[in-house]
Amino acid sequence: MISYWRSFLFLVAYSFRRQVRSRKMLLALVILAMIATVVFIAGAREPWTARSFGEWVVLRMFGLFFLPVVTLMFGTGALGDDRDEKSLVYLVTRPLARWSLFAGKLLGVLPQVIGFTAGGLWLLCSVARSRGVPDLDEALGMYLPAMLCGALAYLAFFHFLAAAFRHSTLIAVAYVFFVEVFLGRVPGIMKRVSISFYTWSMVYDDAAPAGLKPMPIFLPLEGDAARTVLLAVACGFLVVGAWVFSRREYHDAV
Repeated sequence: MISYWRSFLFLVAYSFRRQVRSRKMLLALVILAMIATVVFIAGAREPWTARSFGEWVVLRMFGLFFLPVVTLMFGTGALGDDRDEKSLVYLVTRPLARWSLFAGKLLGVLPQVIGFTAGGLWLLCSVARSRGVPDLDEALGMYLPAMLCGALAYLAFFHFLAAAFRHSTLIAVAYVFFVEVFLGRVPGIMKRVSISFYTWSMVYDDAAPAGLKPMPIFLPLEGDAARTVLLAVACGFLVVGAWVFSRREYHDAV
Protein backbone atom coordinates (compact mmCIF):
# COMPACT_ATOMS: atom_id res chain seq x y z
CA MET A 1 0.00 0.00 0.00
CA ILE A 2 2.84 2.40 0.83
CA SER A 3 4.55 1.73 -2.50
CA TYR A 4 1.23 2.27 -4.29
CA TRP A 5 0.72 5.72 -2.78
CA ARG A 6 4.38 6.53 -3.32
CA SER A 7 3.91 5.76 -7.00
CA PHE A 8 0.76 7.86 -7.08
CA LEU A 9 2.49 10.84 -5.49
CA PHE A 10 5.40 10.46 -7.89
CA LEU A 11 2.94 10.60 -10.79
CA VAL A 12 1.37 13.78 -9.40
CA ALA A 13 4.75 15.43 -8.83
CA TYR A 14 6.03 14.38 -12.25
CA SER A 15 2.91 15.70 -13.98
CA PHE A 16 3.20 18.96 -12.04
CA ARG A 17 6.84 19.50 -13.01
CA ARG A 18 6.11 18.63 -16.60
CA GLN A 19 3.32 21.17 -16.88
CA VAL A 20 5.34 23.88 -15.12
CA ARG A 21 8.07 23.52 -17.75
CA SER A 22 5.61 23.48 -20.64
CA ARG A 23 4.81 26.23 -23.10
CA LYS A 24 1.34 26.49 -21.59
CA MET A 25 2.79 28.35 -18.61
CA LEU A 26 4.44 30.93 -20.84
CA LEU A 27 1.34 31.34 -22.99
CA ALA A 28 -0.91 31.77 -19.94
CA LEU A 29 1.46 34.37 -18.51
CA VAL A 30 1.50 36.27 -21.80
CA ILE A 31 -2.31 36.30 -22.00
CA LEU A 32 -2.56 37.46 -18.39
CA ALA A 33 -0.01 40.22 -19.01
CA MET A 34 -2.00 41.39 -22.04
CA ILE A 35 -5.22 41.56 -20.01
CA ALA A 36 -3.44 43.45 -17.22
CA THR A 37 -2.11 45.93 -19.80
CA VAL A 38 -5.62 46.50 -21.16
CA VAL A 39 -6.93 47.06 -17.61
CA PHE A 40 -4.13 49.55 -16.92
CA ILE A 41 -4.64 51.51 -20.14
CA ALA A 42 -8.44 51.55 -19.78
CA GLY A 43 -8.10 52.69 -16.17
CA ALA A 44 -5.78 55.50 -17.22
CA ARG A 45 -8.45 56.84 -19.56
CA GLU A 46 -11.34 56.43 -17.14
CA PRO A 47 -10.83 55.28 -13.53
CA TRP A 48 -12.34 51.93 -12.68
CA THR A 49 -15.25 51.68 -10.29
CA ALA A 50 -16.20 48.59 -8.30
CA ARG A 51 -19.13 48.00 -10.65
CA SER A 52 -17.27 48.52 -13.94
CA PHE A 53 -14.35 46.41 -12.71
CA GLY A 54 -16.65 43.53 -11.82
CA GLU A 55 -18.64 43.72 -15.06
CA TRP A 56 -15.85 44.17 -17.59
CA VAL A 57 -12.69 42.82 -15.99
CA VAL A 58 -13.87 40.02 -13.72
CA LEU A 59 -16.83 38.69 -15.71
CA ARG A 60 -15.82 39.33 -19.30
CA MET A 61 -12.04 39.51 -19.54
CA PHE A 62 -11.22 37.08 -16.76
CA GLY A 63 -14.28 34.85 -16.32
CA LEU A 64 -15.41 34.56 -19.93
CA PHE A 65 -12.01 34.51 -21.63
CA PHE A 66 -8.96 33.92 -19.44
CA LEU A 67 -10.40 31.30 -17.11
CA PRO A 68 -11.79 28.98 -19.86
CA VAL A 69 -8.60 29.32 -21.92
CA VAL A 70 -6.25 28.47 -19.05
CA THR A 71 -8.32 25.55 -17.81
CA LEU A 72 -8.67 24.31 -21.39
CA MET A 73 -4.91 24.29 -21.92
CA PHE A 74 -4.10 22.46 -18.70
CA GLY A 75 -7.25 20.33 -18.57
CA THR A 76 -6.85 18.81 -22.03
CA GLY A 77 -3.06 18.82 -21.83
CA ALA A 78 -2.83 16.70 -18.69
CA LEU A 79 -3.60 13.58 -20.76
CA GLY A 80 -3.34 15.09 -24.23
CA ASP A 81 0.40 15.68 -23.93
CA ASP A 82 0.95 11.96 -23.30
CA ARG A 83 -1.18 11.13 -26.31
CA ASP A 84 0.76 13.51 -28.54
CA GLU A 85 4.08 12.13 -27.33
CA LYS A 86 2.88 8.51 -27.77
CA SER A 87 3.46 7.70 -24.09
CA LEU A 88 -0.12 7.18 -22.95
CA VAL A 89 -0.05 3.40 -23.47
CA TYR A 90 3.14 3.21 -21.42
CA LEU A 91 1.41 5.23 -18.71
CA VAL A 92 -1.62 2.95 -18.46
CA THR A 93 0.59 -0.15 -18.13
CA ARG A 94 2.06 1.17 -14.87
CA PRO A 95 1.03 -0.63 -11.64
CA LEU A 96 -1.59 1.97 -10.76
CA ALA A 97 -5.34 1.73 -11.08
CA ARG A 98 -6.72 3.61 -14.07
CA TRP A 99 -8.85 5.86 -11.88
CA SER A 100 -5.79 6.89 -9.86
CA LEU A 101 -3.91 7.70 -13.07
CA PHE A 102 -6.77 9.94 -14.14
CA ALA A 103 -6.97 11.62 -10.73
CA GLY A 104 -3.19 11.96 -10.48
CA LYS A 105 -2.98 13.71 -13.83
CA LEU A 106 -5.70 16.09 -12.72
CA LEU A 107 -3.96 16.83 -9.43
CA GLY A 108 -0.77 17.52 -11.37
CA VAL A 109 -2.34 20.49 -13.15
CA LEU A 110 -4.59 21.67 -10.34
CA PRO A 111 -1.94 23.91 -8.67
CA GLN A 112 -1.30 25.73 -11.95
CA VAL A 113 -4.99 26.37 -12.49
CA ILE A 114 -5.54 27.56 -8.92
CA GLY A 115 -2.41 29.69 -9.13
CA PHE A 116 -3.46 31.40 -12.33
CA THR A 117 -7.00 31.87 -11.02
CA ALA A 118 -6.07 33.39 -7.67
CA GLY A 119 -2.86 35.05 -8.80
CA GLY A 120 -4.37 36.38 -12.00
CA LEU A 121 -7.34 37.88 -10.20
CA TRP A 122 -5.03 39.40 -7.59
CA LEU A 123 -2.90 40.96 -10.33
CA LEU A 124 -5.89 42.47 -12.11
CA CYS A 125 -7.27 43.78 -8.81
CA SER A 126 -3.89 45.36 -8.08
CA VAL A 127 -3.73 47.03 -11.48
CA ALA A 128 -7.31 48.25 -11.20
CA ARG A 129 -6.73 49.55 -7.67
CA SER A 130 -3.95 51.77 -8.97
CA ARG A 131 -6.46 53.17 -11.46
CA GLY A 132 -9.61 53.59 -9.41
CA VAL A 133 -10.77 50.55 -7.41
CA PRO A 134 -9.80 51.37 -3.81
CA ASP A 135 -10.16 48.12 -1.84
CA LEU A 136 -8.21 45.15 -3.19
CA ASP A 137 -9.07 42.81 -0.32
CA GLU A 138 -12.79 43.43 -0.69
CA ALA A 139 -12.63 42.80 -4.45
CA LEU A 140 -10.77 39.53 -3.97
CA GLY A 141 -13.23 38.42 -1.32
CA MET A 142 -16.17 39.07 -3.63
CA TYR A 143 -14.88 37.49 -6.81
CA LEU A 144 -12.37 34.79 -5.91
CA PRO A 145 -14.80 32.10 -4.61
CA ALA A 146 -16.83 32.20 -7.83
CA MET A 147 -13.73 32.10 -10.03
CA LEU A 148 -12.28 29.15 -8.11
CA CYS A 149 -15.52 27.17 -8.32
CA GLY A 150 -15.74 27.92 -12.04
CA ALA A 151 -12.10 26.90 -12.54
CA LEU A 152 -12.69 23.53 -10.86
CA ALA A 153 -15.75 22.86 -13.03
CA TYR A 154 -13.94 23.83 -16.24
CA LEU A 155 -10.86 21.79 -15.35
CA ALA A 156 -12.80 18.62 -14.54
CA PHE A 157 -14.86 18.96 -17.73
CA PHE A 158 -11.87 19.48 -20.02
CA HIS A 159 -9.97 16.66 -18.32
CA PHE A 160 -12.96 14.41 -18.98
CA LEU A 161 -12.89 15.41 -22.66
CA ALA A 162 -9.22 14.44 -22.85
CA ALA A 163 -10.06 10.97 -21.56
CA ALA A 164 -13.11 10.49 -23.77
CA PHE A 165 -12.05 11.93 -27.13
CA ARG A 166 -8.95 11.75 -29.30
CA HIS A 167 -9.17 15.37 -30.45
CA SER A 168 -10.27 16.79 -27.12
CA THR A 169 -8.67 20.20 -27.65
CA LEU A 170 -10.76 20.92 -30.74
CA ILE A 171 -13.93 19.83 -28.95
CA ALA A 172 -13.03 21.99 -25.94
CA VAL A 173 -12.38 25.03 -28.13
CA ALA A 174 -15.72 24.53 -29.88
CA TYR A 175 -17.43 24.26 -26.49
CA VAL A 176 -15.86 27.48 -25.21
CA PHE A 177 -16.68 29.59 -28.24
CA PHE A 178 -20.12 28.15 -29.01
CA VAL A 179 -21.59 27.17 -25.65
CA GLU A 180 -19.83 29.60 -23.32
CA VAL A 181 -19.68 32.66 -25.55
CA PHE A 182 -22.82 32.19 -27.66
CA LEU A 183 -25.37 30.09 -25.77
CA GLY A 184 -24.23 31.46 -22.44
CA ARG A 185 -25.30 34.96 -23.46
CA VAL A 186 -28.63 34.29 -25.20
CA PRO A 187 -31.95 34.88 -23.41
CA GLY A 188 -33.88 31.94 -21.99
CA ILE A 189 -32.81 28.78 -20.23
CA MET A 190 -30.32 27.61 -22.88
CA LYS A 191 -27.58 29.55 -21.12
CA ARG A 192 -27.83 27.12 -18.20
CA VAL A 193 -25.84 24.53 -20.13
CA SER A 194 -22.77 26.77 -19.81
CA ILE A 195 -20.46 26.73 -16.82
CA SER A 196 -20.02 30.50 -17.05
CA PHE A 197 -23.72 31.03 -16.26
CA TYR A 198 -23.26 29.57 -12.78
CA THR A 199 -19.96 31.37 -12.29
CA TRP A 200 -21.61 34.67 -13.21
CA SER A 201 -24.53 33.88 -10.90
CA MET A 202 -22.12 33.48 -8.00
CA VAL A 203 -20.37 36.74 -8.89
CA TYR A 204 -23.63 38.68 -9.10
CA ASP A 205 -24.72 37.30 -5.72
CA ASP A 206 -21.40 37.93 -3.96
CA ALA A 207 -20.82 41.34 -5.53
CA ALA A 208 -24.30 42.75 -4.96
CA PRO A 209 -22.99 45.14 -2.24
CA ALA A 210 -20.69 46.69 -4.88
CA GLY A 211 -23.68 47.53 -7.06
CA LEU A 212 -23.02 44.82 -9.64
CA LYS A 213 -26.37 43.73 -11.05
CA PRO A 214 -27.26 41.47 -13.99
CA MET A 215 -29.25 42.54 -17.00
CA PRO A 216 -32.99 41.78 -16.69
CA ILE A 217 -32.74 38.96 -19.26
CA PHE A 218 -29.96 37.14 -17.41
CA LEU A 219 -32.01 35.79 -14.46
CA PRO A 220 -29.17 34.32 -12.36
CA LEU A 221 -29.47 31.60 -9.76
CA GLU A 222 -28.90 32.27 -6.11
CA GLY A 223 -25.26 32.16 -5.12
CA ASP A 224 -25.49 29.01 -2.98
CA ALA A 225 -27.37 27.14 -5.70
CA ALA A 226 -24.85 28.18 -8.36
CA ARG A 227 -21.96 27.09 -6.11
CA THR A 228 -23.60 23.72 -5.57
CA VAL A 229 -24.02 23.22 -9.33
CA LEU A 230 -20.39 24.11 -10.07
CA LEU A 231 -19.04 21.76 -7.41
CA ALA A 232 -21.41 19.02 -8.57
CA VAL A 233 -20.22 19.49 -12.16
CA ALA A 234 -16.59 19.24 -11.02
CA CYS A 235 -17.20 16.08 -8.97
CA GLY A 236 -19.46 14.55 -11.62
CA PHE A 237 -16.99 14.93 -14.48
CA LEU A 238 -14.19 13.68 -12.24
CA VAL A 239 -16.11 10.48 -11.55
CA VAL A 240 -17.35 10.03 -15.13
CA GLY A 241 -13.93 10.82 -16.55
CA ALA A 242 -12.26 8.27 -14.27
CA TRP A 243 -14.85 5.68 -15.35
CA VAL A 244 -14.28 6.39 -19.05
CA PHE A 245 -10.52 6.35 -18.65
CA SER A 246 -10.71 3.03 -16.80
CA ARG A 247 -12.60 1.30 -19.61
CA ARG A 248 -11.32 2.78 -22.81
CA GLU A 249 -8.51 1.25 -24.84
CA TYR A 250 -5.81 3.70 -25.97
CA HIS A 251 -4.03 1.58 -28.56
CA ASP A 252 -4.37 4.52 -31.02
CA ALA A 253 -1.93 6.52 -28.93
CA VAL A 254 1.12 4.48 -29.92
